[in-house]
Amino acid sequence: MLHYDREMQKFLRDKFRRMLLAAVVGVLLAHWLPFTASPAFIGVYPTLILMSLDHFSLWALLKRCLFLLIGMIIGSIAFELFANLPFLAVFITYALFIGVLKMFAVRKEVANSFCFLFTYSMGFIYSSYPDSVMELSICQDYLIQFFLLFFFVWGCYALFPSEKPPPFRSRALPPEVVIQDAELALYALIWLGIWLVFLLFEWHFALFAFLSFVGAFRFFERRTMKRIAGENIFAHVLCCTVSSLFSLLMLGLLDHVLLLILGLLLLLIPFVRFAVCPPCEEVRYRSATMLSGILVPLVLYLSPDHAAVYQSMLRAMLIVSLMLILWIVVEYLYYGGNVIRKMKDHAPPLGRGRFLIRSHWDWKKHFPRKGRGIFNA
Repeated sequence: MLHYDREMQKFLRDKFRRMLLAAVVGVLLAHWLPFTASPAFIGVYPTLILMSLDHFSLWALLKRCLFLLIGMIIGSIAFELFANLPFLAVFITYALFIGVLKMFAVRKEVANSFCFLFTYSMGFIYSSYPDSVMELSICQDYLIQFFLLFFFVWGCYALFPSEKPPPFRSRALPPEVVIQDAELALYALIWLGIWLVFLLFEWHFALFAFLSFVGAFRFFERRTMKRIAGENIFAHVLCCTVSSLFSLLMLGLLDHVLLLILGLLLLLIPFVRFAVCPPCEEVRYRSATMLSGILVPLVLYLSPDHAAVYQSMLRAMLIVSLMLILWIVVEYLYYGGNVIRKMKDHAPPLGRGRFLIRSHWDWKKHFPRKGRGIFNA
């Protein structure tokens, strides 16, 4: 037991150092490197990957980066091909939203699907800028950020290599829930409506607010989704306020590198600390949300010539609005919270693939036993 405690303390210490290094250097690289597209790829995602990667795996890291890169490329190509046919672009986006929701519902590649959706939206948005050139964006921005992200995360693990010791007891799997295909189509339609509003009003900076809304659907449990809505309101409003005050304090001082690094360390240490070692299990999600909530304004809105007060507070207002929409959706449109037994006790009907969502349809009820047959075997 003492050996396990020592190993756990060493792992938490190294994880804290990895994430703090990634957060500070990621913000600096986002402001120093001359990217024409969004620097969020290299500014935010190293910390988020390290937060979820307790055991280093070269294949898991490569797959995560590939999902990010593929989403960027598909989003850019989708806008380039269908710029004059917006209906087809909307249809393709809707189909992708349904596919991501299906992956969420069957608990398969959840984090990678979420990353793909993020970079697809970001690639689509930045391709809509008048001065954007698809070939240059893919070759000069996305590929460079892909390699930087991959080797940056690998380097953080090489500097602080401790891994989480295996637990004494296996962690219980989350309960399975019944989600109908029609319900997923409705959620995807709501996603699409919000996504189009952001594009029509050129609220491109609101992409991360949209992702906070989308992230709640990774769980598909009524009580959890309601709690996430409240947690996001608290965490993002707090972090946007803190980033606004930090931008005011650092106004005109961003060219002083040592002063900027010191300011980032003082600002980020408490957030990284709570994300690595939350005071209790109930606030683990809040701590992770607060870390991402403070990094996004620092990467996207911090500027040497103006404070980030307007962008940060507008982002907080959009997140509050989206979380209220989420609460309404869960309260009045959600039907998938019924916990069922294991899959072997509730096999899917014939003709349905293993990765499709199980329906509420009861074959035994509608086809009562009448002798031998395929439904009565």
